[in-house]
Amino acid sequence: FPSHDSIAVQVVGFDDWLNKAQKQQLLFAFYLAIVVVIALWAWAYWAFVRQRLILGFALSQTAAIGFAAGSLGFFRQWWPLDWSAQALNHTVGVMGLMAVGAAVYFNYLLLNEFEPKAWARRLLQTFLVWQPVKLGLYVSGYTRIALNTNFVEILLLAFVFLSVAATSQGWENRSSKALIPRWMVLSYYILVCIILVVAALPGLALGRGGEIPLFIVQAHGLMTALLILVMLHIVTGK
Repeated sequence: FPSHDSIAVQVVGFDDWLNKAQKQQLLFAFYLAIVVVIALWAWAYWAFVRQRLILGFALSQTAAIGFAAGSLGFFRQWWPLDWSAQALNHTVGVMGLMAVGAAVYFNYLLLNEFEPKAWARRLLQTFLVWQPVKLGLYVSGYTRIALNTNFVEILLLAFVFLSVAATSQGWENRSSKALIPRWMVLSYYILVCIILVVAALPGLALGRGGEIPLFIVQAHGLMTALLILVMLHIVTGK
């Protein structure tokens, strides 16, 4: 998809291509099914508890479904033949922007649970306000600026989230909100940094393109789901 500004080309025989394509489609469908189940669970859980954090998680997983379905090629199967390929490309681009925006919103809610410092909270709010501006740039025709900004933002946000988590005061204050151990939160964001750096560098033409860097960003959704499940388990235990 041109939306990613990352294209990998490889010459293979037809039989090898067919075998590889079928395995990829099976793997991608399995991943998408997992995310759909997680999203449905999140929305069902939110319907009972009505917590903003769970709402943010449900929105981030739903946006991840749209981005995954587009970036992994499933939209091409459902796209009407009389609709233009350019419209499909722009739809996937919007899904990518919305996925990042939803992830920013969720992490903003999550990090607030650990009582970030005032400067950190303002920084997160700045990134949050920037999301609709970026989407406005895209729909106004400034697609390359919006997409490049999106990639840069993915790269920066991972380290911003890690810095905010590392300087949060919830554990020192023994806050009742900071139920997850500090080491677990920091390990989560360190792993997110590694994943998003690998995913963003090809889009910025700073690394080799390919399938693994292009799709590894999808692992962020699964990691987030695991963290939320751990958090809910701890809360229930308390």
